[in-house]
Amino acid sequence: MLNRIFNLIFPRICLHCGANLKSNEDLICANCSENLVFRKGDLCPKCNAVLKSNKCEMCDEINYAFDKAFSAFKYSKVIKSLVHSIKYNEMKKVGKFLAVYMAKYWTNQVNITDIDYVIPVPLHKVKKRMRGYNQAKLIGEHFAKLMNFNFESSLIKRINFTKTQTKLTKLQREKNIKNAFEVSNARKIKNKKILIIDDVFTTGSTVNEISEILRNFNADKIYVLTAARA
Repeated sequence: MLNRIFNLIFPRICLHCGANLKSNEDLICANCSENLVFRKGDLCPKCNAVLKSNKCEMCDEINYAFDKAFSAFKYSKVIKSLVHSIKYNEMKKVGKFLAVYMAKYWTNQVNITDIDYVIPVPLHKVKKRMRGYNQAKLIGEHFAKLMNFNFESSLIKRINFTKTQTKLTKLQREKNIKNAFEVSNARKIKNKKILIIDDVFTTGSTVNEISEILRNFNADKIYVLTAARA
């Protein structure tokens, strides 16, 4: 009864379009959910970018240190609303919501089961204090639990406070993120298969910087999974 009264006063609304949610809908409405279609098609086998004339423009410009990257969704307006909600509106539930879809994507379209550690892209302690949590960690924890993978939240630490990458060019992103991370336990990396989790893959500068560090400490395989690809 209390829940009904609360929902009448403060109705649950879709995080994207603002429509009232039905009892069987969670965070976004059925109409917006229809836009959540897994990426497929002619994609680069390494960085997962859309190929043009069988060529990958991203890999032509950047020598990625990871073995393979994957993104569940295109960065649509619906995904943008979800990512914005978890990063700036304290909607932690979005982390679990995205993790469920990412686990389905990984199982159905990737199906790499030999993973030693799932690690999130870390936040600097100042930014984490400002936000209250690391959205990549929330997503990664839920994803690892669903997939029955080991989750290591502090294998990589962010040691430099960097400005947001949102409005930077590709070259500016690379410079901004350079030397921003360090390893906390080198022994855990050698000969291990590691999956890096983040919310959005844009140019890949951040995950590539982490991948280079893991490669320097002799990781066996390095994979990347994000909720969306910009």
